[in-house]
Amino acid sequence: MNQSTTFRLLLAFPAIGAFAVSGQAQSLKVGSPAPAIQVATWVKGKSVKSFEKGKLYVVEFWATWCGPCKESIPHLTEMAKKYKNVTFIGVDSYEHPADNLDGVKKFVADMGPKMDYNVAVDGSAAYMADNWMKAANQNGIPTAFVVDKNGTIAWIGHPMSMEPVLDKVVSGTFDTAAEAQRADDAANKQKEIEANRDKIMAHAKKFAELKEQGDYKGALAELNATIKETPATETMFGTTKFELMARLADPETNAYGKHLADDVVKDDPVGLNQVAWYLIDDDVNFKGADLSLAVSIAQRAVELSKSEDPSILDTYGYALFKTGKIDKAIEIEERAVKLSNTQSGVDDETKQDLADRLAKFKKAKGGGN
Repeated sequence: MNQSTTFRLLLAFPAIGAFAVSGQAQSLKVGSPAPAIQVATWVKGKSVKSFEKGKLYVVEFWATWCGPCKESIPHLTEMAKKYKNVTFIGVDSYEHPADNLDGVKKFVADMGPKMDYNVAVDGSAAYMADNWMKAANQNGIPTAFVVDKNGTIAWIGHPMSMEPVLDKVVSGTFDTAAEAQRADDAANKQKEIEANRDKIMAHAKKFAELKEQGDYKGALAELNATIKETPATETMFGTTKFELMARLADPETNAYGKHLADDVVKDDPVGLNQVAWYLIDDDVNFKGADLSLAVSIAQRAVELSKSEDPSILDTYGYALFKTGKIDKAIEIEERAVKLSNTQSGVDDETKQDLADRLAKFKKAKGGGN
C-alpha cells in the first residue's frame, strides 16, 4: 500500500484529525479573558479593533482550502442575520497576506452573500493563530470562540454546533462555569486520546482497510478494541460503531443506540441525528430496528436544532413515516423541504432527496401519483 492510499484510508476513519493534539499547556480556556484582535487586513465588512464591554462577539477561524469551513460559512451567515446584536468575525489564520491575500479576497468575493459578515486575514507573525487557536490547543478548523459581554471566552467549538449556545448567551441564560467544567472534561478525554495515539492510529489504519473491503465485522472489531482501550474515543467513534452494528444486525444494536442517545451524544443534535438515521436508513437496512426509539431520538435532535436543520427534520419525518404516522410525517417533511429551499448552503442533491421523500409520503397516503 503506497503512502497516498494509506492517507486516504486514515481519512476514512471519522475525526482522525482530532488526534493531532499539541503537547503545550492550554493557556486559553472557557472563562479566560479574550485575547486581542490583531490582524493584518480586513477583506470584508467593518474592522473590529477591540471587544467593547456589553457587546457579544463570535471569532471564527477558517481557510480557503478547508472543506468543512466552506460548508459552515453559509450557516455562519444565517446566524449573523439571526443574531443581529452579535458581531461575527471570520479570521483566515493560515494564509498570510504575503502568501495568498489575493486568493483570500477572491474566495470571499466568490462566496458573495453566502459569506456576509466581517472577514479578516491573520498577519505573518500569526498573532491570531498563536494567541487564539494555539493557546486554546485547537488544531482543527473551522473553530469558533464566543466572547461574552464581559470580554470573556464563553464557549469554544465547531461553528455548526454553536447556535444553541448563542441562544443562551444572547438571552443571558448561558452557564459559563458549567461550560468551563464540560470543556475541562473534554480536554481530559483528549489527553487520554493523545496518550494512546499510536494504538488508535494503528486501529484506524486497520479499520479503514477492513471497511473499504466491506468487512464490517472486522471493522467493528477494530472500533470495539479502540473504545475498550481508550474509552474517551467513544464520543468520536460511537456513531460509526452503531452504524456497523446496525448493518450487521447485531442483537445489541438498539440497546447501544439508546446508550449513545442517553449518555454519549445526548446534547449533540448531529450525533443524535446519525443514531436515528441508522435505525431507519434503507441502505443500512436494519430489520430489527426499534422504530419508536428512532422517533424519540430524532425528535430530540429536532428540539436541540430548533427545527432549523432540514436534514434533521427529514430524519424525524422518515422515522414517523416508518411508524405509520403518515400525516405527521408529511407535515414535518414539508417543513424540511421548505427550509432546504430557503436556506443557503443546501446542495441540489439534498433538496431533491427531501422532495422525493415528501412525494413518497404523499403517495403512501394516496395524495400523490
